[in-house]
Amino acid sequence: MRPTFHLSQYVFCVLLIGITVSSCEQLDQNQTANAVAPIIKQIDAETTSSEYTQTARTVYTYDGSKKLTRMDHAILKKYRNNPLQTSFSVTTDYVYGPGEYVLSTTTRSVDQPSGTGVGVKPPVERTTTTTYAYTDGRLTSYSVVETGFNGLVTTRTSAYAYSDALEQVQQTEQSGGGFSRIYTYKKGVLTDYLERNGTAETRPWTLANGVITTMTIPGGLVVRYSYDDQLRPTRLDEFVNGKQTRYTVWTNDAMKPGTEAQPVPKGFPVLQPPFGRLGVQTSEKLYFINEQNAQTQFFHDTQATNQANAQGFVSRRTIVSRAQNPQTLPQSTTTTETYTYGQ
Repeated sequence: MRPTFHLSQYVFCVLLIGITVSSCEQLDQNQTANAVAPIIKQIDAETTSSEYTQTARTVYTYDGSKKLTRMDHAILKKYRNNPLQTSFSVTTDYVYGPGEYVLSTTTRSVDQPSGTGVGVKPPVERTTTTTYAYTDGRLTSYSVVETGFNGLVTTRTSAYAYSDALEQVQQTEQSGGGFSRIYTYKKGVLTDYLERNGTAETRPWTLANGVITTMTIPGGLVVRYSYDDQLRPTRLDEFVNGKQTRYTVWTNDAMKPGTEAQPVPKGFPVLQPPFGRLGVQTSEKLYFINEQNAQTQFFHDTQATNQANAQGFVSRRTIVSRAQNPQTLPQSTTTTETYTYGQ
């Protein structure tokens, strides 16, 4: 199941661009690299609450051809009533070959709690290396090798097959154990999704206009998605064994998210993301359905005030998130995000 959106999710979605083709970077492949102007250079976020403060910064480095060469992301969280503080960092380096095609990316992440308070643990480090292959200027495969903090190595691969007229693209992901996911796109729009486990095949997604409207998950969980006319998510409903358990509602601003100012790597297929386009959200409301009396309980409310630059991209956001349960801490958080662009 896709995680619930958060109004400040953009910081972390852009963070993942270039690590795997099939995740967040597909959110904004509706433009070619040469058409993107301006380009995102830096994102800063500051969060305050009664329980903690947090700062986050993401910096993007490009070469003279506007190719992304490095991404640095860092978060520092300090607790007010606990000497514990946590830091998280991710660094991704990009290597290009002849023709300015990205050949590989190497990502190193470090999660480091420190101090003397409850929750101090050894640092957790992970390294992910992705290598890409091309034929006739088109991405045909990539391989991801991830080394976990305990030395465990996992590998997954993805291959792309193109029709002669380039109208259809089929992507096959394999993660070992005989399990694979097969995505079929026509003119960049997802038309079929198949999961194959050995000889067994299932289609757990219902699609409309290339986006997921219903997802069925083993164990009796069903998730339904709704979108606006720009295919940005507006609602998520969750059901367990036929009974609704919760739902989330979003509203979106008219401005463009910073991800649309992120150049797309050369040779990558332009594919509409199956979970819809990322929007600049103005609100998020989370509701739970009480299992005992079937009453709806308003659980969490987030409101955002957004500003755009002259090109119509989001430039600044003030996000206030409030818990509706008086026992939830913190009761409210305020986050200020600023976006810096270049040419």
